[in-house]
Amino acid sequence: IVSGKSETSYAPNDLITRAELTKIATKAFGVEIDPAPNFTPFSDVLLTQWYAPYVISARNAGIVQGIEEGLFAPNASITRAAALKIILESAGLGEADAEATFDDVPTDAWFAGYVTYASNNGVVGGYADGSFGPGNNITRAEVAKIVVKVMELQ
Repeated sequence: IVSGKSETSYAPNDLITRAELTKIATKAFGVEIDPAPNFTPFSDVLLTQWYAPYVISARNAGIVQGIEEGLFAPNASITRAAALKIILESAGLGEADAEATFDDVPTDAWFAGYVTYASNNGVVGGYADGSFGPGNNITRAEVAKIVVKVMELQ
């Protein structure tokens, strides 16, 4: 499901890209991948790129929408909130009724239900200061932990 940055390095503290996260989430939870898509809904996802089958299949499954109409930003870092949504949606899990689980997660935020679900099910615990950091970029180590925790729920 997850490979290293090289043959000998996993780079756990490196940030993960939107394309890398989408590949991991779709592979981990058995999202059907079209190995040779012939159309891309995103102008920045070329059909010849390694991540195209994962991103396009995730889009077709309703898991990802992109950063704005027609753009996915595959090589950009991804936030903790966006990564959690993609992982939970790929797993077929979804949201819970939003609760005030972290100081920095307003109950009316688009990601609040995902954070609540993950918190209530032991997937995320937040930071020592009581925050979740929804806008912080997520690391490869954090993604690996969250994916394993979600796999344990199934």
